[in-house]
Amino acid sequence: MQMSAIGTVLSGRYEIISELGRGGTSTVYLAKDKNLGSYWAVKQVDGDLNKDMDSFKKEVELLSTLQHSDIPRIVDRVEIGKDYFVVMDFVDGTSLGKKVEAEGPQPEEKVVEWAKMLCDVLDYLHNVKGANPIVYRDMKPDNVMLMQSGRVKLIDFGIAKECERGKKVLGPPVGTRGYASPEQYKNSSNILDERSDIYSLGCTLYYVITGITPGKPPNGLRPLRQINPLISEGMEYIVKKCTNFNPEDRYQNCRELKKDLENIGKFNSSYKKKMSNKILLCAGSLAASLAFLILTIIGYNGMETQKENSYQASYQTAIEYDRKGDYTNAAKYYREAIGYNDSDYEIYIKLFETLLPHTVNNDDERKNLIKSAIDEMRKSYIDNSKSSMYHNTMVMYQVVVKGMDIIEDPTYAKYLLEYIKLIQESNEYKNNTIDKIRVDSYYVIASNCADDLTTKDFKEFGKALEELTKSIDGYNMEAEEKVSNYFTILRIYCTYATKIDSAYDRIIDISNKAQELIVNSEIAIIDASSEETTGIEYSELVSIYKTLANRLYSGAKSTSNIDKQKLLYQNSIKWFELLDTYSVDLDIDLKLVKGNCYKGFFDTYDNKNSDEAKKYLNIAVDLYKAVLDENNENFSAKVYYTQALLAQEKISHSTGRVNEINTLYKQLLKQSSDASYTEKTLFNALKEQMKMAGLGV
Repeated sequence: MQMSAIGTVLSGRYEIISELGRGGTSTVYLAKDKNLGSYWAVKQVDGDLNKDMDSFKKEVELLSTLQHSDIPRIVDRVEIGKDYFVVMDFVDGTSLGKKVEAEGPQPEEKVVEWAKMLCDVLDYLHNVKGANPIVYRDMKPDNVMLMQSGRVKLIDFGIAKECERGKKVLGPPVGTRGYASPEQYKNSSNILDERSDIYSLGCTLYYVITGITPGKPPNGLRPLRQINPLISEGMEYIVKKCTNFNPEDRYQNCRELKKDLENIGKFNSSYKKKMSNKILLCAGSLAASLAFLILTIIGYNGMETQKENSYQASYQTAIEYDRKGDYTNAAKYYREAIGYNDSDYEIYIKLFETLLPHTVNNDDERKNLIKSAIDEMRKSYIDNSKSSMYHNTMVMYQVVVKGMDIIEDPTYAKYLLEYIKLIQESNEYKNNTIDKIRVDSYYVIASNCADDLTTKDFKEFGKALEELTKSIDGYNMEAEEKVSNYFTILRIYCTYATKIDSAYDRIIDISNKAQELIVNSEIAIIDASSEETTGIEYSELVSIYKTLANRLYSGAKSTSNIDKQKLLYQNSIKWFELLDTYSVDLDIDLKLVKGNCYKGFFDTYDNKNSDEAKKYLNIAVDLYKAVLDENNENFSAKVYYTQALLAQEKISHSTGRVNEINTLYKQLLKQSSDASYTEKTLFNALKEQMKMAGLGV
């Protein structure tokens, strides 16, 4: 982790006084100029975290040559050890992203003015170096600052790059989901030019005028006037042209785009004129009938307008509740919006997402909420022949993806299997709008889970899980979406770990990949108090950590291979320790599993007298003791605690410990008559250990 630079004075001049923000490899600070008394922004880049520091420095040098009133100036660069500091203008304003969050969608007139200013900035970038444009690559509302003067400034040039025209940009995908152009995604052309920034500008305008975050191309944006009919035809046309999937169909430069923004009214007037001409063509005949028809149309249009306005009111209310994390009210208003307009599948997916678990206390509750969400989608829409979403491919696919979390339930596996079969017959499947590999893998998994356990083909099942994992590995998606997919696969592996070959190796590998993504991508962990709207739900994270810790412990117990035991115990302990970092209060059973995990790891040591071995045994003793402090009558905890004390006694003798062991044993003898079969089995094992130690007899 990068050390704080607060208090550092750069070049004997720039005193860093507070932190403004932090990213994966950098931190931005506010600094005061000791000579002039002015304020600057200072970006500190960690040389250990930034794997291509030389490339970064070249980009900084490139950007330091830029001179535009709406681009912060880079005025100094300082190197201290492995850290690189960039001193630039401090921009004191509000991002368009925060403005929309606080106020909602912005008026079209303002959006048009901001768009024209951004066209000027981008046009400067695209032409300042001659033939090869500087492509900004990260146009989004959060990177556009609105100043008190009404001007906008473009900030954060961390991934801006001079791109050689017509040449592929190598390296990992960059940009922000929903705003990055198709060519910035993996498996696309990766040829970037001014049209890539134009796409992202179109997505930015889309968000600022609707308040809705655009999705990944090619199906990420609905026509603006479907969302809000009060938006002009001209704005809808311009945003649509900016965001065409094919760069050839977009504006070819920002000058073209700005010209249309300056003449946005012509699109509206030409549209109205065209409609007027159509009416005039019919005006020469049957005037009385036409008058009656017009009255009918006016009445119908009035009803339709009222209906559309009601839809917009419900939809925007749902969005606001969704953003605040009030999922009950969000679902209520999504359902209400569907009542006014039932033709848009995306609103059904939003409803489904609100019905899924967010903050839950245990895994059973999580699974029940998923089942309940699927049941509502199934009964009300997907299987309802009167619904416009009857067997809708995109809605079915989302239900299938989330349904994999409860695939072990044969009833729901059968529902999902039927949907997968329908998806495989759809155009979306045939034209690769939906990932075929994932769908086919889901088919094999659902087919097996819908069958009786004795008829499952676990070899085929395991291969399907491997294919699904490879698909997720290679698919270009946002980090939190990838982690969520990994979690789903892990739950399936954990459920069938004893049946699938190399399941525990897969669990360790996939869980490590998921955890690396969480840490390296700085994914937000969302709980009830979080202001974040995207990330991983805290309850989902805790649930999977518990599942992994428990399942890996079970795997260690079930093998006689000491090396395998060590590996599984180590990984189980890793997840227990991560649960500790989140201060998770485990139930009694899981606390005992945790103690057994440390004790089991101790048992794998040849030299039990080593400091490392004794460390794990001592932790186990403390964990068992903590359970007994909560409930001194817990039979299993008392057995485990006594066994751990016996192990300590073998290492170093203590009269006090022997007395405690004998006292515990006598208590267990009295309790054993009321013990369960499992508890009696544990106690019988303790009896043998006591005999071997010459105690209790």
